Amino acid sequence: MTMLFWVWHQFSLTDIVEKEPRIFYFVLGIVFSNISCRLIISQMSDQPCQLLNPLFLPLLLSLSLSFLYQHIELNILWTYFFISLTAHLHYGVSVVQQLCSHFNIYCFSLQKKPQ
Repeated sequence: MTMLFWVWHQFSLTDIVEKEPRIFYFVLGIVFSNISCRLIISQMSDQPCQLLNPLFLPLLLSLSLSFLYQHIELNILWTYFFISLTAHLHYGVSVVQQLCSHFNIYCFSLQKKPQ
């Protein structure tokens, strides 16, 4: 995935990193944060980690579209930002819900659920 971001950075005809460096690096951070969280959870649960992250295909699609439609490259980057942010938040909420269900507790509470 690092290579895809590098390709987008190097070969962007509209120089996306010069126009919007914050959003580009924020998206990069979200994607690698998602990868790190998945690695930690797979290690904690003693499960094999997925070979490809679910955010890989949208990144590949965004990269392809940005080369085909350079005039809307910034919109494509913002769209990928919202997709990756939503996917990462969904993953985090799902993990918390599954852990709460497993330990039979409420989230952000010290009380146990009634049985």
